Amino acid sequence: METPLDRIAANVAHHAGVICDYQAQSQQKIGIGLFPANTPESINRARQGLLQASAELQQICSEPGEYLEQTQIYYKRLMCSFPRQYQRLSALQWLIHFNVLQHVPLDPSTSITYTYVAAVANVPLGRLRNVARMAMTGGILTEPRAEHIAHTRISAHFVTQPVFNDWVLFMTQYSVPTTLCFSQATEQWGDTTATHQTAYNLAFKTTLPFFAHIEQSQHSTEQFARYMRAYVQNPGLAIEHLLTGFDWEGLGSAHIVDVGGSTGQVDIMLATHFPRLTFTVQDRQSTIAGADIILQSLTPSVASRISFNAHDFWKPQRPEIASSADVYLLRRLLHDWPSAKARVILQNLVDAMRPGGRIVVVDIVLPPPGTVSPLQEASLRVFDLAMAQTFNSSERARSDWIELFASTTPALRLRCELQPFGSLLTVMEVVRDE
Repeated sequence: METPLDRIAANVAHHAGVICDYQAQSQQKIGIGLFPANTPESINRARQGLLQASAELQQICSEPGEYLEQTQIYYKRLMCSFPRQYQRLSALQWLIHFNVLQHVPLDPSTSITYTYVAAVANVPLGRLRNVARMAMTGGILTEPRAEHIAHTRISAHFVTQPVFNDWVLFMTQYSVPTTLCFSQATEQWGDTTATHQTAYNLAFKTTLPFFAHIEQSQHSTEQFARYMRAYVQNPGLAIEHLLTGFDWEGLGSAHIVDVGGSTGQVDIMLATHFPRLTFTVQDRQSTIAGADIILQSLTPSVASRISFNAHDFWKPQRPEIASSADVYLLRRLLHDWPSAKARVILQNLVDAMRPGGRIVVVDIVLPPPGTVSPLQEASLRVFDLAMAQTFNSSERARSDWIELFASTTPALRLRCELQPFGSLLTVMEVVRDE
């Protein structure tokens, strides 16, 4: 029995074959976007068919996190080249805002009328048709028969895993307005690294840096926390990659200090797998306020090896931490800050490091252009632009990391690095260069 993937693969092979045969017969080199004006209609039809099949292939192979990641990639490209993408994003946001997806049966073989959904969601019937049919072009919902809608595999995930709704809402309410002020910010402030002179500041008319502005509102703070919980669902950012990214077992009975460790999810995972390790999770008091509840939910053998410590990483480490820490873990922390500020964070750790101590930095290492697949590079470049637009920071290439590490006193040295398969992040072991 032919599966949807069989059908799409056959279409890709067929249309690509038509184009390749034409290229061979006409001795015409066909590059990206270089089909001449006199290209036969049959070849243009094959080209359109190939585009359609490739879009279907992405939809059928993407998990929800990857789907949203691709939405970010295409949105951040020239919007005039991708008009349908920002309308798909708008349509998805509309469906989530009005809880439309929750009113569609999860059983993919069951459909429901537009009229019923419009009534229970309290939205205009005509608008629902317009929006749903736009979303369908991107793999969200389907219309199996006239005036009926049903879930697709991807749209159903927004019901069964509502955390992805938070990702969409944050992207549309914060990320998109910020990207649209990027050129204005550059025009107004030029090559600044000030964290209060960003596209985000213009978009939200504030003089506060991003985190300070978010913390002004309890609603915004909670929304950002929900977004972060959603965003780590991105397979490339999964914390499980850290299990194989570093030789934790080889540390023996060691004390790990997770700087900026939030609610300790990484530490809980590592403590579960490596019973000889103990952990201190450091973050703002407001972030770790629920630490007792978190620890109570764990098995005693894990909870007994994890503690939470309110700490400001702009300040020196406390003596009791400095005297016992073997490894300082910085996961997705330094990328938030321009190099001058990142250097301060590192210097505080260098001053606290014991002989034989080390820092494990887990972050993006940008590859040289064109050295990885376009899809992987695009995912990394999305992060890079987001850092520039929100923090006047950037993701760093390997040479940038080495330069940053060497800027402390005494200098830090990159001892080894590993990018686990499937991970967007590289694990870097850093030691004092003595």
